[in-house]
Amino acid sequence: MKVMFVCTTGGSGRRQLGGAERFLIEMLPALAREGVEVVGCTPDDEVAAALRDAGVPWIELGASSRIDISYVREIRRLVTEQRPDVVSAHLLSAAMHARAALRGDLRGTGLVVALHNSLWQYRDAAESLRAKAAVQANITLDLTMRRLRPHVTVAVSAFEADELRVRGRVGNVHVIPNPLPATWPAVDTLDAAPSVPPRVGFLGRLEQEKGADLLSEVAAALPDVEFVVAGAGSTPVAKLPNIRLAGRVDAASFLQKVDCLLVPSRVESFGRSALEAMSLGVPVVHSGVGGLTEITRPADGVLAYRADLTPTALAAAITRALGAPMPSHGGGTWPGGTHRSSPLIDVWITGSGSTGRSLMTPLERVWPALLPFSIGAVLLLLTWDTGLGVTCALAVGAVVAARARMWGLAMCATAWVAVFLAVRFLAGPYDSWAGRAAIPVLAVYVAFFLSAWAAGRWLAKRAGAPGPPTGAARPALVWPSETRLRIYLLVVLAVAVLSAVLRFRGIVPPLFDDNPDAARQVLRERSNIAVGLLSEAWTLGMALSLLRALTARGWQLAIYLAAAFVFTCGAALGASKNSVLVGVVPAIIAVLSVRRAAARPKKVWSGKTPVVVGLVGIAVVGAAVFLGGQRTLAGTGTFENDFRSRYGDSVLATSAGSLDLSLSSSTETFGRLWAQRQTLQPEYGAYTLMFLGSRVQPLVGKVDLYNLTSQLSLPYYMNTATFVAIPLLDYGPWGAGVFLVLLGLGVGFLERRLEFSTGPAQQLARGFVVYFAVFGVYELYPFIYPTWLALVPGLWVLYRMGRPAT
Repeated sequence: MKVMFVCTTGGSGRRQLGGAERFLIEMLPALAREGVEVVGCTPDDEVAAALRDAGVPWIELGASSRIDISYVREIRRLVTEQRPDVVSAHLLSAAMHARAALRGDLRGTGLVVALHNSLWQYRDAAESLRAKAAVQANITLDLTMRRLRPHVTVAVSAFEADELRVRGRVGNVHVIPNPLPATWPAVDTLDAAPSVPPRVGFLGRLEQEKGADLLSEVAAALPDVEFVVAGAGSTPVAKLPNIRLAGRVDAASFLQKVDCLLVPSRVESFGRSALEAMSLGVPVVHSGVGGLTEITRPADGVLAYRADLTPTALAAAITRALGAPMPSHGGGTWPGGTHRSSPLIDVWITGSGSTGRSLMTPLERVWPALLPFSIGAVLLLLTWDTGLGVTCALAVGAVVAARARMWGLAMCATAWVAVFLAVRFLAGPYDSWAGRAAIPVLAVYVAFFLSAWAAGRWLAKRAGAPGPPTGAARPALVWPSETRLRIYLLVVLAVAVLSAVLRFRGIVPPLFDDNPDAARQVLRERSNIAVGLLSEAWTLGMALSLLRALTARGWQLAIYLAAAFVFTCGAALGASKNSVLVGVVPAIIAVLSVRRAAARPKKVWSGKTPVVVGLVGIAVVGAAVFLGGQRTLAGTGTFENDFRSRYGDSVLATSAGSLDLSLSSSTETFGRLWAQRQTLQPEYGAYTLMFLGSRVQPLVGKVDLYNLTSQLSLPYYMNTATFVAIPLLDYGPWGAGVFLVLLGLGVGFLERRLEFSTGPAQQLARGFVVYFAVFGVYELYPFIYPTWLALVPGLWVLYRMGRPAT
């Protein structure tokens, strides 16, 4: 295994020797001793001298400016010559240039980036708008380059990792803390006698972000304490009688001679000097910013004293630290002993991958070459076959959305890709020229909707939508007590049973009728809004039971699976696969969006929940497709006769035909509607408000979408026409685009707002939103049927009772 380390170190140059440089000086020789073939590529400075003295192969390599094209070329040349398995880039400049150098690398060279700091912390600490703008430019460039060249990111602390995950939406982040050197002295060998006068040390770069500007004022407040300042930098330290400048020093020797270490940093991702001091039993007075809190937490009040960043507060904390009795370590280790280098070297070797590539998905490894190739392929296809070109463009968009962790949007884009492929390549009895001709038109409308969805998510984030929980990518559900939940489900079941009694009184449910379509027509003629609203209890109970079952264990799993089965059977009485899917799919979306609070008893299943749930979802959807085919075979009429003559009695063929109908029939009908758009007069809201029924007809007029689309689809009566049909009929072609942009903004905002909620009601609500958006390939369901309105009070009651069990 060969690792090439790249770092724009400074030493005595433009950047002072800091934690990243010390990491390289100590880690590269340690990795070499462990059998890793390493090569260091840094400027010729103190880091280079230390690496050469340790016998580590070293190549001079440095950037002459913030953006240096020659630096990129040199990294690319060295990768070609050295052929490393992994390039490990440290600090921002090296990371930027390494990403550019490895973009399009077809060898699959792994890239591991460690910034050793939080750019957002630097931005927040900047005092002027100009400084904040400069750091923000670095943040924007860093996040952009991460998208162009994916890689593994190593954070030196949980704080830095959370900054990347939450504020930067960066994935594939691994925490590997900075280790202590292997030769670091043990606390038993130290002389613990205090100095006279007491001696306080500062060890670090003399820069404002490290609090060097506060040293003089703190020293002036404690004239009887000697301050020894070790380090170099651009911030001057006033010459006071009790301040001594020590310059560059050996950290271990320096810390053995001080009674307290002062770490007044404004910016700190880890806090290496604090760790080293505590490991030697030296008290630390610190600011508590960034990673300092987690480093010092085990020693709070014993060896670690937090203070505000004012000279008075720091002086008071130093007084407390110097006056505190020295704790006994009982023959063990001081805080920081767990950061000894040996185990962390193993973690680095394992964490960097075999080496780094093992942490990257196959898509991430080929993405830099795949993206430009995909864009080029789409452009070529657009000139050759517009329909196929826009389909491929949507496929690329789905991949981009998935990589950005916009899973609902990616699911919707994937559904449209499947629809367009079915129209393009699957022959069916309802196919016509109109469907294929409508693909480019629909693709434009879909692009409007999906782009607005992404913008809506961005707006929700800007408006303060909660982010992922600390240390996790998904939230854990907080359920009501089991007693409350079961009472709630019993009430929902009672309402559902009542709706079935009212709905099917005097007739056989279509599921058991010899002619399901005829029975469903009878139901439609005698249906009313009240019974329809009550019937949604089957959907709500099915979704909630399934969500609880798939996040439960043991006997709870069995109970809620049984409840889900009962609710599913009730929903299926109407012989409509959509009635089942509308309860199952949102629950599966919710399950895949949350995590379990505890591990499974059997480790073999650990981390497999998404796979299992995905397989369950595929099985349910497959069953629905199969039942759809069988229902069509059982029907009578021109279409059913044509279907039977085409597919016969083959289960596989009829299921495939049913899937083709589900995917392509709405597009085919929309194609015929689009072809007649010039003859259609805008209704200005009549179709949009159709789900409200007769209550709004006096205001907007009476319209019948299904009658119109059925006439277009004769003799097959395929009356659905995608989610563009309603805005097209109401507002015309241009108005439909505006309508879908507004709809996408609303969907994206609501979906992102609910994404990291911990309540089952919120997660189910998000599942329903995503499902209805994806169902747009079929029809704009919420604007046609009012029954979904019954889900709102049901979820609201669940939300109100959703307090955790006590």
